[in-house]
Amino acid sequence: MSDIAGILRRVWWVVAAMAVLGAICGWAYGSSRPVTYSSTAQLYVVVNNSGTSGGDANDAIQAAHSRIASYAALATTPEVATSVAQALDLNMTPAEIAKDLSVTFPPGTLLLNVTATASNPRLASDLAAETTRQLQKLVNTLETPAPGVPVWSRLLPVSNATPPVSSASSSTKFVLAGLAAGFVLGAAAAYALIRFDSRVRSESQLAKAVGVAVVPADDPRALRAAVSDARAGSRRAVAVMSLDVNTWPITRELAKSIAATGASVLVLDARTSGAGLTEEAGLTDRPGMSEYIRGGQDIALIPLSNGGGSHRRRTNAPLTYTGNDGQAAAVATADPGKPQGVQVIGAGIQRADLPDLLAFSRMESIIARATSIYDYVLIDGLSPGSDARIGSAVKLSVIALGVRSAESIRSDYGFDRRHTSGALTNGDAPRTLVAFTHKRRLHNMLANAARQSVGGPHD
Repeated sequence: MSDIAGILRRVWWVVAAMAVLGAICGWAYGSSRPVTYSSTAQLYVVVNNSGTSGGDANDAIQAAHSRIASYAALATTPEVATSVAQALDLNMTPAEIAKDLSVTFPPGTLLLNVTATASNPRLASDLAAETTRQLQKLVNTLETPAPGVPVWSRLLPVSNATPPVSSASSSTKFVLAGLAAGFVLGAAAAYALIRFDSRVRSESQLAKAVGVAVVPADDPRALRAAVSDARAGSRRAVAVMSLDVNTWPITRELAKSIAATGASVLVLDARTSGAGLTEEAGLTDRPGMSEYIRGGQDIALIPLSNGGGSHRRRTNAPLTYTGNDGQAAAVATADPGKPQGVQVIGAGIQRADLPDLLAFSRMESIIARATSIYDYVLIDGLSPGSDARIGSAVKLSVIALGVRSAESIRSDYGFDRRHTSGALTNGDAPRTLVAFTHKRRLHNMLANAARQSVGGPHD
């Protein structure tokens, strides 16, 4: 049911938009049509059944019924149309007059309806009235057997031309027709989108594509539980990576949630550009990952500043991001031997070549040293195809729904290969976790990131 609801949420706007567009087109078409007027005059067919005819009433009625279709055809003949044009002094050809006339006869009756359509009401009324008069004359001529003999059949006027009716009031039918057509086309378009869209859009589709259980990336507690299970044994490092989204808000919230349980967390920012924890923590001008890998310093010896000042000293405590009032500060922990809360090591000052540096064996040594001090080590900003030496770290792939097909996910994130990038040096593949997110929700997390601190409580 959740998949069906998701499909309806994705395509309802297509159907609605096409229906509205169809209604607008119908209204536009109806409004653009020239306004015409129609008027109808009515005749009654009578057959003479007395005198020389010698017939009874039933025979007369049958004879009238047999003639009515012929009389309807006579109304639009050139002879009648020419007589109408002459009588009304019209500058119209017989064909033009005939085109503006329509003659009907309701089944089972002897009534003949002559309707005329014209661009002005007076002409419509005159055409209907004059056509019936000329038709009467023609029928009288045709139905007179001989001079002095009574007319066998004739047409009697029932009503004169009715008041002209404007066609402008009928535009509603075009709106309704456009609405219906738009709905049908929208439904067809929605079906095509669903049928031919191969992108993974739901949690169940993603789980099927990657072959492992997935968790919501925007639920820190659920993510924390999955990470806690995955790091059983020696796995104390987690590499958060994605090709679709900026992962640092997710890493940030995960670190806060883990720290809320009393565990110590170190975040290594491996991002080379763009917004990340390095910028949020105010560490862009401080040595970080690039310097430590290149220079070989122990991560326990990190230069700090007292509350963001220029004074630098060396200590065995890593950077702690407090984020008070939106300001980043680097302080030493109360007990250097027992780190607390969330601490951050930035990408460094010269981080342009950080992707290459991450592939050095020194990177594994840094992670091993960090995991000997901290309960959790989170590595943020890696790419699934990175050659970074992350040792036994758990790989947490954050995949945005509605972006990639199942084939693309398996290929680009390495689920179709036995050994993913960053495998252990002994050949064992690191355990993999998959988290899913929606770009809209991640956008909200990014918007809130500037208003929250990494070190604040989060459960």
